[in-house]
Amino acid sequence: MDSLSQIKTFLIIAFLIFICFVGIILYLLVKLLVNRYDLRKAQEQLEEYSEHLKEMVDIRTRELKASEQKYRELFINAKEAILICDRRTNEIIDVNDEVVSLFGYSRDELLSMKFSDLRVFDILGSKQQEWKEQAIKHRDKTRRYLDCVIGGIVYDGVDCHQIICRDVTDKRKLEAQLMQAQKMASLGQLAAGVAHELNTPLGTIYSSCYYIKDFLHKKPEKIPKHVEIVSTHIERCRKIINDLLNFSRAPSATIELEKSNLNELVERCLSLIGKEIRSGGISLNKDLQKIPECLIDPARISQVILNITLNAVQAMPSGGQLTIMSWHDLESDNLPTPLNGSGFNHISIADTGVGIDEGDLPEIFTPFFSTKKANGGIGLGLSVAYEIAESHMGNIQVDSEKGVGTKFQINLPVDR
Repeated sequence: MDSLSQIKTFLIIAFLIFICFVGIILYLLVKLLVNRYDLRKAQEQLEEYSEHLKEMVDIRTRELKASEQKYRELFINAKEAILICDRRTNEIIDVNDEVVSLFGYSRDELLSMKFSDLRVFDILGSKQQEWKEQAIKHRDKTRRYLDCVIGGIVYDGVDCHQIICRDVTDKRKLEAQLMQAQKMASLGQLAAGVAHELNTPLGTIYSSCYYIKDFLHKKPEKIPKHVEIVSTHIERCRKIINDLLNFSRAPSATIELEKSNLNELVERCLSLIGKEIRSGGISLNKDLQKIPECLIDPARISQVILNITLNAVQAMPSGGQLTIMSWHDLESDNLPTPLNGSGFNHISIADTGVGIDEGDLPEIFTPFFSTKKANGGIGLGLSVAYEIAESHMGNIQVDSEKGVGTKFQINLPVDR
């Protein structure tokens, strides 16, 4: 019986083990089938996503091609000159026909050059989307003026600069012609006023000559007084005539350029009016920094410095402080950057005098406008000074506050 019982127990255990084994096999089989189903479903979803992605890529590719074609048409047909250069190497990658016309080089020549070879200085360092005027030389050596703006662009996968240039040379010429026409119109309109300015001292001279003749035998001791009066008014007439001559001729036609040191010109001008400065109770402060020599007409620029400095001295009848400074900078407001990137020399002449009315500031460089008519001025000194500065491709800026003082700043390019 024991043996039979053991066999029975063994068979039961074996059956249970078999059942468990079969269950495990069935579980694994079911799981395998489920996984295969999930895998097939995932593959189907992946194929759907792949088709959708491919469709989206095709759409974006067509849109990109259309956009590139549109940009290309705009690039080719633009009225502005457009250059594209590699941001890293500065090599020119593409140009439109306007660039060929503007600089005078063929397309193949331009594509073998770097942007710096075109000598358009400082534009790559300027702020994006900020228009900046530049002076360039065409291949035929003529000077042209450009308005340039820079932006970023990815071109054929390359990080690039896009530079847009407008030729404003004709605009500059028209502005110069308009200014000359306005100047000559002012000269004609105020001819009567100038005649009056001359008639006044001439009348005094005539009267003094009459008295000199009368006193020649009666009161000879009074003759020197009237001779001095005659001399003073002759000098006034001479000044008026010189101002008119300086005003009427174009400064650009008479300048004789040479390398000159502006600081030395300032020192010479100060030595000429040192007596007026000292006798007027004016303290002089100088801060003349080391600056490069610049290409100017020293006689004409000395005339500018002397005129403005004398104005400053005359603006302080009760004494004050005269401050003259010089320095060098790479840029200057409202002036095109010099071709060789040599920058600008600046001279500042500031006084603590009576100042200029705010309403008079816009007219301060206008011919025949003067704030000191009572002192014999006819309003041509500053106008002539500004024209001389402009003929050197520079300018003069003024800042003033009534009762506080005035500052003139002369800005001149180091080279041309």
